[in-house]
Amino acid sequence: DNFRQMADSPSTSDVARLPSEAALGEAKAHTDIEKLIIDQEGETVELLDEKMRLDARWIAKGYALQEAAEELLDEGYNSLTLETEGTLKIIGEKPDGEAFRLGIRSPHMNASVPYAHYIDLKNTSCAMASVYADSYQVDGVEYHGLIDMETLAPAKNFSSVTVVTPDSALADALADALFIMNFDEGRELLETLDDVRAVWIYADGKVVDSADFDNQG
Repeated sequence: DNFRQMADSPSTSDVARLPSEAALGEAKAHTDIEKLIIDQEGETVELLDEKMRLDARWIAKGYALQEAAEELLDEGYNSLTLETEGTLKIIGEKPDGEAFRLGIRSPHMNASVPYAHYIDLKNTSCAMASVYADSYQVDGVEYHGLIDMETLAPAKNFSSVTVVTPDSALADALADALFIMNFDEGRELLETLDDVRAVWIYADGKVVDSADFDNQG
């Protein structure tokens, strides 16, 4: 939340600022996952650390889209897209039977090369985590709110990570997780999951699409 709070300030160098190392260290001291108690049967969540905070915004968009899509399916809709910032829910396909095509922004976006990669989507969900969301500048340097817990600074492994999987809440959560992990950690996690595709875009424009893994021998 420290970087997010800074991002809420106007993006001018005389106002926007970075959280102090002391503030970041204090925040990290209250992130012990063992102190988050989830009772699935009772549908309750308890935080054993009174200074711990649970921010559901990172998956709330995907969860809301998934719930809305299920209601629309029950009402008979069979071809539409639902979108909120960074997350898409695709119901069915286009009326002509074609897939919906998504362009993933290039880090060097310009009029001639706006997208680094394209993916075709039918009856699925898609979420992106990137350096572009919730960003702000301090002294000409761009910062965002997806924090590497080792460095206590915005993660720098990728320009963006896009995840495609049927459940939009899962897509939202995985996009953020894979963005923060290094590539090897992310690929290892991905290999434990079914029906999940990820596209990593590096700052230099390099693209790695997990759909190509089976073809790498």
